[in-house]
Amino acid sequence: MLDERIAAVPTGSVLDLVDLSQIPAKLQSARIAHMANEFQTTLEFSKQLYRFVRFDLGPNRAGRFLLIIHHAVFDGYSMLLMLQDLHDKVHALGKGEIPPAPAESTSVREWAAFLQRYSDSPEGIRESAYWTSLRWQDTRDLMDYPQGFLSNKSGKEAFRGTETEVSQYVGLEHSQFLLERGRLGSFSISDIVLTAMAHAIARVNGSKVVSFDLISNGRAPVFRGIDLSRTMGWLADNVPVLIELEDYSGVENKLAEFVKQFNAIPNSGVGFNALKYLSSDEKIRERMHAIPVPEILVNYIPDVSGAMSPHDKELKERPEQLQFRVAKESHGQTEPPADKGLHRASCATISVVKGRLSIVWNFRDNVYQKDTVALAASYWKEEMEQIIAHFQPRPSVAAQARRIGRYLSSSLRKNG
Repeated sequence: MLDERIAAVPTGSVLDLVDLSQIPAKLQSARIAHMANEFQTTLEFSKQLYRFVRFDLGPNRAGRFLLIIHHAVFDGYSMLLMLQDLHDKVHALGKGEIPPAPAESTSVREWAAFLQRYSDSPEGIRESAYWTSLRWQDTRDLMDYPQGFLSNKSGKEAFRGTETEVSQYVGLEHSQFLLERGRLGSFSISDIVLTAMAHAIARVNGSKVVSFDLISNGRAPVFRGIDLSRTMGWLADNVPVLIELEDYSGVENKLAEFVKQFNAIPNSGVGFNALKYLSSDEKIRERMHAIPVPEILVNYIPDVSGAMSPHDKELKERPEQLQFRVAKESHGQTEPPADKGLHRASCATISVVKGRLSIVWNFRDNVYQKDTVALAASYWKEEMEQIIAHFQPRPSVAAQARRIGRYLSSSLRKNG
């Protein structure tokens, strides 16, 4: 059945050409944004899954290229792969060279067939026992108004709350210290970010058992003979994470215990939804469905700006060689505003913004009080800075004395 659904991918018009060359330049951006919104609404799962639009802005003006692809067949990682391939091809053609063929990897069809087999394998059955043995019943919600979440999912727009967000930024000095090193001791940035998240949640809801869903790109190299590193498709997945917290003495013990439990998740969590939806054993499917879906969705977006190939570095140093770059115009609305954020009680996105680690926490005001989410976000920042500060070198006594001396001298001059 999976095979049939994958084979029956509908297609429509591949490329639309829009001539805006006769429109005054100062009006072109607004027209592009308006038309982008209209093109976004043309995707339909049963008829049209992707659409590409080329806007001609006239002679001596760079055109615009709009890519619209349904999330059902594409994820963020796929977009990075496609843009990389597109850039390399355009760059090669611009130099009069034949574009290199991209490396092949496991296809979506092959991956789907593997997951089907895995869900019924002895290894898959053993994995199901891991998931059902965790203390899901001991977790607590952050939600102030659980009924509001049910109202949001009811489909009745009148009962929906207003989409809201809060944000926090780790200090620049702390952020740079972590980002420049890539890890602290034996702990990766991901270890630190997620440890801070688990402890922030616990500080708000008072529970020693914390859970959240973690967005994964679904391409971890965990199975022999499976290579998804260059596979385009919707492979991104949500992996439920449950951590039992104790009052550990010392930052490194806190980190080590989180990493120990996180690394105990079988196969990076790839099998969770395969067992939940594909297992032929009805009892396994029922037990997996009985596991509560965590209310908080965590989306950690690593900073990849430092992972540049020699060709990328050349382009950064000589930007005039770039064949295309992100346009200033809007790409249109990708989902109806009223539907945003309804599938999960809240979503915390952790990324790097202008050199600083940040958290942006989205929620609806009929599910949480703003103060509750703001407190959780501030605790995350506090946990991050405490962890990073633990690894930062302490100034020597002499350096501290010189700093105090400069401060006192400055104060005396001002008061003199």
